Amino acid sequence: MTIRRAKNDDLLHIGQINVAVWHTTYRGLIPDQLLDELSAEKQAERIETFINNKELHSFVLVAENDNDIIGYLIGGKQRGEEDYNAEVYAIYVLQEHQNKGIGLKLIESAVKEFHKMNFTSLIIWGLKENPYRRFYEKLGGNIVGTKIFHGADLLAYGWDDLLTMTP
Repeated sequence: MTIRRAKNDDLLHIGQINVAVWHTTYRGLIPDQLLDELSAEKQAERIETFINNKELHSFVLVAENDNDIIGYLIGGKQRGEEDYNAEVYAIYVLQEHQNKGIGLKLIESAVKEFHKMNFTSLIIWGLKENPYRRFYEKLGGNIVGTKIFHGADLLAYGWDDLLTMTP
């Protein structure tokens, strides 16, 4: 398995992963209508804005296994009002490839990218009811904020110093 920067040719595959993971992970947590309206093409268009975005200082990484993209991460400059300079905007791994260390490898690669950008602190938002958010707790993240997303509670996990993130 390899982690690499995404290319424009990867966008439809990334969009397909986005839709698949939202359906398997968020069904029952956010409104079905929102899930049913997702399309790989629309998600690919949205994700394209993050590939090497100079304004956001963003990047997209993909996890690839035998030339198949099985997960991805979008990261960049923190977009909110919180006191962190980097943010993981999204991290998704196909259900059949979860719990195999792929998310950790994506995070490790993202931290290296953040260091290259001179970012030193990190925030990641996750649905409160999503059982996979425990992943952030295992990495040493502390809950530092909350907000509402389509009627569901989001929690922000923060790392004041990326060097304290523990795999």
